[in-house]
Amino acid sequence: EFTAGGDSAPITQDMAEADGYQANRFRAIYEITRLTGNSESLPRRISVCGLKNGKGVSAMNDGRLVVATNAGIANPFAVIFDGTTPAEEFFYHYRFGHTARKVVQSVADPKRFYVTLASSDTRPDYRFDVAVPNPTGAYDVRNEMYDFFCKSVSGTDRQTLVLSDDRKAAELNPGDSIEVGDNTVRIIEKNGTTLIVDGRVFPEGARELRFNAQSTAGMVGDRAEMRELRNPGGLACLNVNGREYVAIADTGNGRIVVWDDKTTYIAKYEEPSFIPMTLAADPTAPGTFWVAERSDSGQAYLKELTFDGASLKMVKQYPLLQASTTKDGQLGLATIKEPYGTARFAVSDAEGKQVLEYRVSEDNIRLESTLKTAIGVCAGDPIVEKPLDVAYVTNDGALQLFALDSGDRLVRLR
Repeated sequence: EFTAGGDSAPITQDMAEADGYQANRFRAIYEITRLTGNSESLPRRISVCGLKNGKGVSAMNDGRLVVATNAGIANPFAVIFDGTTPAEEFFYHYRFGHTARKVVQSVADPKRFYVTLASSDTRPDYRFDVAVPNPTGAYDVRNEMYDFFCKSVSGTDRQTLVLSDDRKAAELNPGDSIEVGDNTVRIIEKNGTTLIVDGRVFPEGARELRFNAQSTAGMVGDRAEMRELRNPGGLACLNVNGREYVAIADTGNGRIVVWDDKTTYIAKYEEPSFIPMTLAADPTAPGTFWVAERSDSGQAYLKELTFDGASLKMVKQYPLLQASTTKDGQLGLATIKEPYGTARFAVSDAEGKQVLEYRVSEDNIRLESTLKTAIGVCAGDPIVEKPLDVAYVTNDGALQLFALDSGDRLVRLR
């Protein structure tokens, strides 16, 4: 029990302590009552969640922040923050080890979120989710797809399936798995309603040509056209010609890939010694986005890329002045449109223990500020220790900048 002194009740408690289930769950429910004489009110319940093992942060459309995290032996893999204060657990998955790296809200559909994963904790392993908050309390990620029917099946070692419904066929992509009984194959090619799979899924003479499927966008691998990823980092939504696309920093494969909103592979950009860590959409130019990357030498760069709905093009590259030069040093990136129409950039430099703000003109990049100290209320010392990611928001017309520091706290820097 904790007793209030006046209007507040200080609570000192290790959120990693074992509860009725086990330790390291980093969540608690408190019941608050009021004593008046010999009477006690009915309890008000307050849920609290801790922040640990945070990977990334991004701004939501309503000005709040969503942090990719997995605090321990619990279902949540994202938490919503109001400023630096945890407000609510957000996404849930049935595997405790399911860990997001970056969560980005769709611009076209605010109820839809795109997620890169540090770990899926499933078999087969994959590194990308499409998540939709479920008000019933069920899990928010569902990769299963049901009830596909074929008009015909041909071939033996690599079968060709012709589907009977083009709308259902639109749900499938190369890389997805098809299941019939104990047989599982992957789609390796798709053309309209015709699928080619990498094995035999229907036995010869099968009478019921029906199957279920599983979306495996982001399965671990190096084949871009199969939507395979390896240790992906940041991602961003792009709006081009009225359609939404998702650009992903496929860090482990040294490339940027773009998928449409159905996770269909569209395009890629790669070059030698390219280590893209994260990216952010340009708030002033649809189809343009920026990539924070390191070369093999560790030099950090900001690259400008454009996407026209079919292909990617690198426009310019700028060295990130005063950033650390550690090859594996993590970088985070955020952009925001300023009142007079230009874009401001913030780069979190984990190894440099700093957040750097830049402005980019047509021919050069200018360092505006170096931020190393939190302002306002924060957990722990105000000196930034290891900023992993950053996000801008506008609150009542004021520009604010937040950093995910060391994976266990969110601090405000501007």
